[in-house]
Amino acid sequence: MDNTDIKILKILQNNCKATLKDISTEVNLTSPAVMERIRKLKDDNVINGYYTSLNFEKFGMTITALISVDVNQKKYETFCKFCREEELIITHHHIIGPYNAMLQVIARDSSNLSNLLKKLNFFGTTQTSIILDTLFSNEMLK
Repeated sequence: MDNTDIKILKILQNNCKATLKDISTEVNLTSPAVMERIRKLKDDNVINGYYTSLNFEKFGMTITALISVDVNQKKYETFCKFCREEELIITHHHIIGPYNAMLQVIARDSSNLSNLLKKLNFFGTTQTSIILDTLFSNEMLK
């Protein structure tokens, strides 16, 4: 990966719908050359996909929280299946520490969150932190 690849990645991170023409103009390459570089970045798993960033409040989800869960190892596979199927869980990380799972969740209100916590308690003890404000969320190359 060279500086031109990095420039292409930065452009795509700022606007994943940027046209090949616009990207090629910014990096001083032909459109076919840019297309080939993007294909290679995908093939090498540098680019894992193109995503839309959602504002969950527009869906009535006013609470975002991080929930640490200490899942019994015998239940972990079932827990993972539960997490994939539960619509309120938006990310699931397997972690090391006093807990072995970290979930980012959304909820309509405290009752909605409480119901989710009751389900999670089947798998192990939980600790919840409510997110008051996100100061930045950055997956961008600097």
